[in-house]
Amino acid sequence: MAKSVDKNLKKLPLGAIRPQGWLLDQMRFASNLQKRIGSLSGLVKDGEWNGGESLPRYVRGLILLSCALDDKNLKEKVSSFMSLIFASANEGGDFGPKNTSSLTPKIEAVKTLLTYYEATDNERVLPFLKKFFKSQFNTYSVSSSWYDSRARLLEEIGAIEAVYRETDLEWLQDLGEKLRDSSNDWFKLANRFPYKKPYQRYISQTVLKRIQKQVLSVDCAKDGAKKHKTLSPEYVNNQWHKKKHKVAVETSGVNLAKAIKYPAVYGRFIGDDNLKNLSLKLVCALEKRHGTPLGMFSCTPRIAGAKGVGAVDVEAGVEMLESLVEVVKETRSYELADLIERIVFNMVAGASFDDCSAVQDMVFVNQTEASQTRKLPYADEDNAFYTKKASRGAIALLSAYPLFLQTACMVKDEQLNFITYAPCTMDVSVGGCNLTISERTGYPFRNAVVFKVEQADGEPEVKINFRVPKNTYMQLISGGQIVASGSKEISVKCILKA
Repeated sequence: MAKSVDKNLKKLPLGAIRPQGWLLDQMRFASNLQKRIGSLSGLVKDGEWNGGESLPRYVRGLILLSCALDDKNLKEKVSSFMSLIFASANEGGDFGPKNTSSLTPKIEAVKTLLTYYEATDNERVLPFLKKFFKSQFNTYSVSSSWYDSRARLLEEIGAIEAVYRETDLEWLQDLGEKLRDSSNDWFKLANRFPYKKPYQRYISQTVLKRIQKQVLSVDCAKDGAKKHKTLSPEYVNNQWHKKKHKVAVETSGVNLAKAIKYPAVYGRFIGDDNLKNLSLKLVCALEKRHGTPLGMFSCTPRIAGAKGVGAVDVEAGVEMLESLVEVVKETRSYELADLIERIVFNMVAGASFDDCSAVQDMVFVNQTEASQTRKLPYADEDNAFYTKKASRGAIALLSAYPLFLQTACMVKDEQLNFITYAPCTMDVSVGGCNLTISERTGYPFRNAVVFKVEQADGEPEVKINFRVPKNTYMQLISGGQIVASGSKEISVKCILKA
């Protein structure tokens, strides 16, 4: 297998796009939120990583915020938390918190380490990841992995690819294939999506609780608890292949939201450009069978059907936002950008108070009907606003706006691609020149977007592509003249100068 080459859109480096206006206000509120989360969460105990997957999720949000805001204090905080992750490794390369044997926290930490490397070029990251991947490669056949951990193995592909690009080690390709083969078959699910109704049609609450209890009893090692019985890899593998276990994994909103990007990302890794079409197919299936006006499919936190009282799990929504950003980068599908904007303007905005002082884990589409639904026995929806809890929704919210910011501009072959619209300033290298471009807009509440080249060390001639939002018509005006118009995409070639 030849080394993959990224031939699609490229995101600007972290920190190259800086928020302005309302987006800057929201990120500052999120920065205040992270302070409260850090003091409440119990992510650290006795100077060690203690928060399971919550700590790497939290730290990744800090990294993204610190880059977007260029906040020195946040960057120092990130460094202190990253030292805990580095310190958790053993001599063989394995790492993770001591209070769980689950692979899920490690998978989230691998993503956090990659983001940290992209933000800082820290020289410790790639050797650390290489050593962990080698340990994983050597021990995977005798390791136990099931439930969400096994379902999310392809989350590691981005980091595996980053190490592979630097080292050219062939066994990393073999590891990627091994993870693909042993994880859930998300590609088959994307090709023919089987879950057209709410999850209760496919698995009972009793069976779900039994599975979750069994997984927790094996994965969690609580302080003072008696040593639990270690299950053999053969037993765990047999449980994994049972239909009820498969349904439990495949109806999870978070798992499905993550899986959207897997075909596109894995296809890039192995050089198969056709796989990304499965990502688009899965988005269409989820939108058709479980879609909501919020842009995110309904899940409470499992798929809930296209009904008026359906809710959206905030953590799953932010995971879908991240997946959509990746798939847009790989496919240049502007229809997904409409979903990205709906998620940010509706779900993310509705998940918290205006100042982010309180955050929900669930956002309901129809609050009146939802209030009645919650009174029913065994209702699993909860949209309380938490102020003194490091909730899943609060931790996820830290990453939401920085992820959205990544779609403001992407580049390819000396082209600029403006995909979503929000007030910001961006530093771009194109046509051999370095530019600073400002974007000012009140969109979606105003119908104008103004771009201006603030600084330039040359006058490059470049092609610029503008996405036209769904159900709108765009006119591009320069010097008082309409130079282009369209209802899907506008492309112009021009000379940029300050």
